[in-house]
Amino acid sequence: MIRGQSLRPWIIGGALLALQLGAPSAHAYEVDNITGRSRPLPDSRGLLNAETNRRLEAAVAAANAAGTPCVIPAATGGMPPPIFTYVRNQLNSNPVAEIESWAEDHLPSANQISTDLSASIYNGISVTDAPVLRFAGLEATINLGGQRIGIDKLGHFMAQGFEYFELVWAGGRVRDALDHGRSLEDGMYGMATTSVRSFGDLGANFSGMNFYRDLLYGASPILGCDGGRWRRLRDFDWGSYVNASWDEGVNCSEFSPAVATVVNGNLARMGVSCPASASSCAALASRACSADYVSPACRAHFPSGVTGGGCAAGLAHLPSPAALAPPAQGATGEAPVGAPDAGGACPPRVEAGDGEGWFGEWMDAIPPPWERL
Repeated sequence: MIRGQSLRPWIIGGALLALQLGAPSAHAYEVDNITGRSRPLPDSRGLLNAETNRRLEAAVAAANAAGTPCVIPAATGGMPPPIFTYVRNQLNSNPVAEIESWAEDHLPSANQISTDLSASIYNGISVTDAPVLRFAGLEATINLGGQRIGIDKLGHFMAQGFEYFELVWAGGRVRDALDHGRSLEDGMYGMATTSVRSFGDLGANFSGMNFYRDLLYGASPILGCDGGRWRRLRDFDWGSYVNASWDEGVNCSEFSPAVATVVNGNLARMGVSCPASASSCAALASRACSADYVSPACRAHFPSGVTGGGCAAGLAHLPSPAALAPPAQGATGEAPVGAPDAGGACPPRVEAGDGEGWFGEWMDAIPPPWERL
């Protein structure tokens, strides 16, 4: 096993190779929600809502065109039904979620704050201390529903949010999802590559899990059945999910010791601190499972004696895995979609590569240059 600092040459080599191929030039991995915080930003919620709902409508149309039966499973377990793959094909195909790429390319420049690394809180980091961050640069900041977030949070919401949902669907345990998210931030999506552990990423992941639940379940699901065919029942609204935990200027990140020294020095020179809003941190105290995705620096501003919102074992409104379950809802009368005899077309999806360990996964996640043309 290759461990510790001996990994750095491999990481640096991978970062340099990826840059040479042109992959990360169109996509960054971290964000600075501190620099330029006082600059006014138009709210991008309306634009993103319109595009997301257009894509959800396209997912429904594709599922119906393929003859995918509309069945709402009454029990979870195994793989989620094929409708989720149609939704993912529109909003989240790895390595970069479609809605994230769309926002990068189509939101007006006036709606984004793009900060060069040399003008950011990360100014002065070395290649060896944070190779991917040093070469890939920073994602832009946008205003989404009154919250300042990195565009990368849209991808975390759709991509890692689904990973969370898959784990809960399979085993019924929210804890599995929370632990998975932390392992990503400790590994290839955080400390092991950028030397940043983003609690803002974790907040967006958790909200995304709830979105996938809301597609079919709850008091007002987004999708449903109409004469055996899929139908979008209501509009999706990013404002129903975004919150201050996505904002890395509130939900402060943690860093490797070397990067922390640089960041703290830059913050002092700028005369700012994180969290930028203690009251925003306090408001996160009551959110479900907040102790798992709100940073220690932000939790320090929770009301006295409060460690975070309640964290149920399962996901509210989502059926539990069960060997014996009532018949599925829907007009087809067939077995629940996702069961061995359910039938129905499931669209193709490219899975992660077969690289060994987190480094292999990270390298597999870099899109080939021809996919970025």
